[in-house]
Amino acid sequence: MKKSDIINKLHLIVYLYMVFGWLISEANCKFLLFFSPTVITQWGINNNECVLTQLENKYIREENKDNKEEKEDKDIKEETFLKRLCDKYNINISENVLDKLTYFVAYHSFIQSYWRVVFYL
Repeated sequence: MKKSDIINKLHLIVYLYMVFGWLISEANCKFLLFFSPTVITQWGINNNECVLTQLENKYIREENKDNKEEKEDKDIKEETFLKRLCDKYNINISENVLDKLTYFVAYHSFIQSYWRVVFYL
């Protein structure tokens, strides 16, 4: 399995945890109260890109060089995790909408976790 595929699978797990982690347990909610704002802040200071996306793109570039494909570095299209996922399933959504969706998911996770920790003692 290629390194980019491993990072992609890890990214999917982290994304699903962000979406559904607050449903699992109160301990997960407490973790998400820290994790969600950390991820949001990281996106904000990193031009709306996740570290895992950058790492995955790096490995994709390296793998393309190793395979000696005809594409040059500048021809390799760098996409976000969600854009790559949407393209895989032929879902056409703009980057702007995907950015908003990503922030919505993170904020929603934080709010649900906060609600569960504070009001369901």
